[in-house]
Amino acid sequence: MWGNVPALFGVYFSATNKGAWTEEELRRLMEAVRKHLVGQAEPGSGPATIRKDKLYNNIPWTDVCQTVEKRHWSQCRIKWLGVLKHKMAYGQPVFSGGTKSLQGKVDLIKVLNAMQVEDFADIDWEEIAHTIGDVTPRYVQAHYYRLKVANVPLWQSMSCCEIIDFLNSRVLPNFEERLKVLIKSGEVVSRNDPQELFLLFDNEDGDYYSEVQNS
Repeated sequence: MWGNVPALFGVYFSATNKGAWTEEELRRLMEAVRKHLVGQAEPGSGPATIRKDKLYNNIPWTDVCQTVEKRHWSQCRIKWLGVLKHKMAYGQPVFSGGTKSLQGKVDLIKVLNAMQVEDFADIDWEEIAHTIGDVTPRYVQAHYYRLKVANVPLWQSMSCCEIIDFLNSRVLPNFEERLKVLIKSGEVVSRNDPQELFLLFDNEDGDYYSEVQNS
């Protein structure tokens, strides 16, 4: 029985595409995700809306990958989160550089420090994503990792609270000073108010949702 396992896995992986996604694959992905999101829309007779957290939580990725074909469910999930990252931030993700990126790092360190967590598992990434605005928990978590690797020496031997303390006491002041300099030089820090509801609609270009504008 076990002798057949490598062969089975070989067939599976050989049928899975790698590298850049084709337009057809992306179209299938967007349609499959939208089909699920429509069923999660908020009740009401007006335009269909959906909560922000439902755009990335509890999506049936095994079903999605069957629709996409030749892509593993994890590839589908990563691709969708990448699409979501850019759409939520109007094509300019929080940590993409400039003053917006620096402000995002400042906000991230401050929120982490305010949580006073003792263990990495206790960090509420959903809350942090809400505070920073227009980002997913996974996106914020990935940039926390990059932040500590780039700025905390010997972070591998430090506890979670020690890393956050170092970021807050040694790294944050430098970021804040750099931010002040940029603002004085005329740079503008653009910050979007956190949105909790998004509109769902049909679009041939794949723009299947949009932020609900505050009245």
